[in-house]
Amino acid sequence: MEKGTQHYSGQQPGATAANPYMRLAVLTVLYIFLLILFISACRWQLGRAAEKEALEASFSTGAGMELLHRVISDAEAEENRYRRLQLEGRFLPEQQILLDNIVHAGINGYEVLTPFRTQNKTIMVNRGWVRANPDRRELPDISVAGNARTVTGIVNKFPAPGMRIAAEYPTDAPWPRRMLYPNREAISNTLNLPVMSYQILLVAEQPDGYARKWKALQVDPKTNYGYAFQWFAFAVLATIFYVILLRRWLNERRTEHTNRDVT
Repeated sequence: MEKGTQHYSGQQPGATAANPYMRLAVLTVLYIFLLILFISACRWQLGRAAEKEALEASFSTGAGMELLHRVISDAEAEENRYRRLQLEGRFLPEQQILLDNIVHAGINGYEVLTPFRTQNKTIMVNRGWVRANPDRRELPDISVAGNARTVTGIVNKFPAPGMRIAAEYPTDAPWPRRMLYPNREAISNTLNLPVMSYQILLVAEQPDGYARKWKALQVDPKTNYGYAFQWFAFAVLATIFYVILLRRWLNERRTEHTNRDVT
């Protein structure tokens, strides 16, 4: 071999040493991203659990408050949510609505919304849950008398889905009509009659109702606590894996430095 001849390996000086540090940087960034994700999800679930517990407390408080004997305005509905109303009036049995796809004890069915005329206003009274016929063409008998009566119910919002999809309901369909999570506007258009922005849940002691076990929430806050624990566990596991991989990386670096010193 001629003197002065140099061999070019095709690598930049220090490139080999830089690769492990790049891997460590990628690993650290990934760990931080996952940790933020898991902790944020955990905190969100804890927040939802706290909100649900507050609603349950409001529901219990409302049951012990003094009865209201007047129609509350739409503006008052939120602050009086879960309070009991006792009103005199008449049902409008010819125009009833079946809230579709309501599950009770694992069985699909409907909640029955019946217009109630009182104090020159119309309020939708939720008379409870009724089982659906396996044959969707067969609707349950939800007839009720239209005589003067006194009803007692709990003020609540209309049920709402996680994501509302625009739906059109035919105005010439026979009664009762099935509707899926309708809002006040959809109900008013279907009835061709303005209604209040809230419903009242007919209490269990009242006649002409169906299955009624009213509560503030369909999903218990314990479910959110369970999810929060899972996200926290993911954060702990991510930390454990990161520490294990970091120690392995440090041991590799120590071995490299030892071998370099020996040579």
